[in-house]
Amino acid sequence: MNYKTPSPQSADSRSAPARVESVIDSPPYLIYRSDTAFTPSYVSPNSSALLGVAAEDFVGNSGIWEQIIPECDQKRVFDKFKELDSSGTSCCVHRILDNAGVPMWVSHQVTAVLDNGAPSLRGFIVPIVYNELSRLLEPSMISSFIHKLGNHFQLLNLAFDSMRKSGADADDVNLIQEALEKSVSMTRAFSEYIQEPAWVPAFEFLEVVDAAIKSSSSAFIDSQVEIQRECDPRVEGLSISGDPYLLELAVRAILENAIEATSKGGQIELEIAVHSPRGVPAGLKLVVSDNGTGIAGSNLSKVMLPFFTTKPNHVGLGLSMASRFVEMHGGNLKMKSSIEKGTEVSILLPLKGNVQDGCR
Repeated sequence: MNYKTPSPQSADSRSAPARVESVIDSPPYLIYRSDTAFTPSYVSPNSSALLGVAAEDFVGNSGIWEQIIPECDQKRVFDKFKELDSSGTSCCVHRILDNAGVPMWVSHQVTAVLDNGAPSLRGFIVPIVYNELSRLLEPSMISSFIHKLGNHFQLLNLAFDSMRKSGADADDVNLIQEALEKSVSMTRAFSEYIQEPAWVPAFEFLEVVDAAIKSSSSAFIDSQVEIQRECDPRVEGLSISGDPYLLELAVRAILENAIEATSKGGQIELEIAVHSPRGVPAGLKLVVSDNGTGIAGSNLSKVMLPFFTTKPNHVGLGLSMASRFVEMHGGNLKMKSSIEKGTEVSILLPLKGNVQDGCR
């Protein structure tokens, strides 16, 4: 592992005016020091205000990162920081859970240094605001979209070649129509996926859920699937911040996925409750459960990846879009499933005023 010797504090910085020091006291970032096993020995005092995790929860806690980094992010984060064995600095973007279990996206940089001659680590964490997060579209995802779209256009070209050589044929015409419809559907889904939220200061999430149920009513009727809605009375009147349209799209995508997985005569349960860790309301939780076919364990970790689907004639953006929109609102989406028993999708969203400024 390569280490860098920290620079000594300059005389100018030691004699900086009090006005500058008052700004430095509350920076929009968190710094920490730790040993090479990532056990923190120091965390800046603004950790509670910035990340919702108290400084005393960090210091000396060898398991803190497993506690505050969501399980689905841990392998990627820990693998990234293994690069410190061959490089002095490593950086990645991931989520951190606050004391209420609500995630926020952060940029996390770690540098290997020598501290009084001993190998150690210096960390630097910056929350990512929602409008920056909405632009974090990985090139690989864009490439996948173009590749899939290109496949459909290749079908169009093959069909046209066939038509030119042998004259118009009904099967060829149908193939062209199907390819065009897939291209339009995929483009529309991708257009929705990359939207940025139009922020509304306060609205009731219950109204968003009911709007999504109403929009999906024809799908429930056509599939002969029943929905049972239960709501904690305390939910009424509680507000969240964000874009109600994008959240409605997210709930609709979850409902549509549940409907498609449920056989005729089946049932979908929808429960809305107040998330109250330590007895204090901090967020709203929506749980959608079906008694459908379930998802194989090998696919459960992939279903929220863009363009992953096991269903024919599907784009594979529904659950990925739902997860993306929920995360843009400072929330979290989780899934659990059992084959032939059904699937449960849960959303946790912070109440208005409980989401950190860095998530807004």
